[in-house]
Amino acid sequence: MTPRRFPFFVLAVALLAALPYLPTLGYPFVWDDADIIANNTLIRGNNPFVYFGNSFWAGSPALGLGKDPYYRPLTNFTFWLDYHAGGGKPLLFHLHNILIFCLLTALLILLLARLTRSRWGALYGGLLFAVFPLHGDVVAYVSGRTDLLMSLWTVVSACAFARLTAQVTSRKPPTADRQPQTATCSTRGIRGVSSPLRRGDSSNADSGRQEPAAVTPEFFWSIISLLAYALACFSKETALVFPVLILVWFALHREKTRLQTATVLGFFLVAVVYLYARFSVLHTLAVFKAPSSVAGLLLHSLNSFGLNCGLQVAFFFPRIFFEARLFNGISAFTALGAVVLLLPLFLWRRLWLAALLGYVWLVVFLLPFASLMSLGPAGRLSFLPGIGILLLALPRSSEQPGRKLAPGRIVSLLVAALALGMVLNYRNKVWQSESALFTRMVAETPSSVAGHFNLATVHDREGNRELAATEYRAALRLQPDIAAAHNNLGAILQSASELDSALFHYREAVRLQPGYPQAHNNLAILLRAAGDTRGAIAEFQRAIELRPDDASALYNLARIHFAGRDFESASPLLERAVRLRPDDARIRALAKEMQDSLRGQH
Repeated sequence: MTPRRFPFFVLAVALLAALPYLPTLGYPFVWDDADIIANNTLIRGNNPFVYFGNSFWAGSPALGLGKDPYYRPLTNFTFWLDYHAGGGKPLLFHLHNILIFCLLTALLILLLARLTRSRWGALYGGLLFAVFPLHGDVVAYVSGRTDLLMSLWTVVSACAFARLTAQVTSRKPPTADRQPQTATCSTRGIRGVSSPLRRGDSSNADSGRQEPAAVTPEFFWSIISLLAYALACFSKETALVFPVLILVWFALHREKTRLQTATVLGFFLVAVVYLYARFSVLHTLAVFKAPSSVAGLLLHSLNSFGLNCGLQVAFFFPRIFFEARLFNGISAFTALGAVVLLLPLFLWRRLWLAALLGYVWLVVFLLPFASLMSLGPAGRLSFLPGIGILLLALPRSSEQPGRKLAPGRIVSLLVAALALGMVLNYRNKVWQSESALFTRMVAETPSSVAGHFNLATVHDREGNRELAATEYRAALRLQPDIAAAHNNLGAILQSASELDSALFHYREAVRLQPGYPQAHNNLAILLRAAGDTRGAIAEFQRAIELRPDDASALYNLARIHFAGRDFESASPLLERAVRLRPDDARIRALAKEMQDSLRGQH
């Protein structure tokens, strides 16, 4: 593998990374994509920089989520670009994910080659990364962009820091016995000749004048590394742990310079800047509430850590979602996690630099977040930490000039890549529709509230209201305080003429979430049908107070006032409804009827 041919092999592997994901170009938005992109009001604006002053879910119609704990403005920024460049269609979003993944794969190969000093080993590692089945949970899922961007900029930062380290190593000062001998001379000027040390000398270049110092390669790679790390932080907050890896990397090297030290400190400074920006927008630094039991959290994290490490080997395991209760007791996952954590400590002196960095990479990027395993697809949690597994698994360089890779080994690598690609293609199909995704989620995690609720919305949208009601009830049995589930179930029961049950669920929705305008509007409609006009007026007024641009509530309240011949109250409400929905036939018909009534009065 010559240096001249190596870039072509890197390009080939990067292009190969795109092949398994080409079918995703026809996939729709699923799960979080709907609230973050498709139904988001902020993404339709003309200023993408507004995201740097808002939370990740800003503009989303999602209900019942509570306070948004995420600040990822760079990811939102890329969503805005895709939305306006592609007219909001999913195609460009999926294409952007694939391109990021291809670029990430290419840069990862370069990083592996520099750390392992083996081009063939780096290509093999990049090929495994390109077709690894668990990565479909990130690339095939548009909202997986957070992990894609964070991983891309983290690898860029690591590549730049590796170049900085290499530049410093290659510029060792000469030893004392190799320093050139120079003659000494007096500094006293000879009569009639200016001293070369005297200020103001205008002689030739040998006069001692110092040229302005140019930007050194070390300084350039230092800046690139810090800027890339900043972009990683603003893509996803998980990148905040990267300075720990950099600190270990720095400590493992014997040669240290002031610039390297300043760069390491710069990583922590960038982390502080991100935290300051996050606190300025969200008014909090925490992402999740403090655990009720620290011991329980540690056991949960250790079990999830062991499972994720096992999935890196048992990649053919088809499961995508896992229940939290699987990690709450001592199990085989506990033993596996403990072995992975403790075994490298005994072999610390025998591991070479790349393997040590791989071990630290795996632990730093996975262990602190392992307790979040049950919140989403398994592949998202292990996407970036998987690079650490590669560094641990790849051997030390054994390349020799003129040595060629055996044809049998090449064939075996291609066969392994093909097998992995087939598993990846099968796993990607779960992202081709929300029905397939949430059916899989409910089947694998029956205690998933999100699974039952989202599957219910899919059935409701498809007109299968009986199935939708069943799933809403399942979600409420698991978590009775979901206002949106009460509201949606109430609408289904109302359509089935089960008015008493519908009234109960509407009242529960309003009680649980007083600022829920749709629930107030639905409750008002049902109260009016039951003859409680005063109660209906109060609920409509509350809905309009919460959402002044709710044309439906404006129309319904105007109709009550019109029926009571209170034209003075009905007229301004109806005018606002007409301005909001000029093409709504019902609103235009009521407006015409009111005009006729007003003419009849005169």
